[in-house]
Amino acid sequence: QLDRAAAQVGDWDIAHRGLAHHGLIGLAAPALLRTGVLPVATCTALKAEHGAHVIGAMHRSRELVRIARALDVAGIRHMFIKGIALSIQLYGDPVARGGRDIDLLVEHARTRDAEAILRDLGYVPPIHASPGRPDEDTPPKESGWVHGESRILVEVHDRAAAEAVHEVV
Repeated sequence: QLDRAAAQVGDWDIAHRGLAHHGLIGLAAPALLRTGVLPVATCTALKAEHGAHVIGAMHRSRELVRIARALDVAGIRHMFIKGIALSIQLYGDPVARGGRDIDLLVEHARTRDAEAILRDLGYVPPIHASPGRPDEDTPPKESGWVHGESRILVEVHDRAAAEAVHEVV
């Protein structure tokens, strides 16, 4: 069925842009590359993008483990959502789905502690982020953190985290 459908694609440039836009390179590229019907330019581009996608997913996976270990040591209940975690749940493969960041759900009461751990791991708020007020008792619903060297983005979410994490743990 995929071979027949791929053979009917009229404009591979549009199809390729759609796959990239919707984060489907990891899932679709391996199957499409096996069909043998892609134009050479599309095939070359998909191979390159899939390779970069795999490398990025592996870097984020390694970072996810590093963050999880630090949070575990601190006793902060957490779970990873969307992205790599969802890809593993749905496909058993961290590379199958797209994802450009790591989404981390932490228990609300320990959000500031989790942010301190991210700082210790080399993360800083993005340059364009609104200035935070660390003295505030209530942290924002989510906060973004970029690693100083790898440029990996971690989004810390804390709403309803205590209940959701409690049910999982």
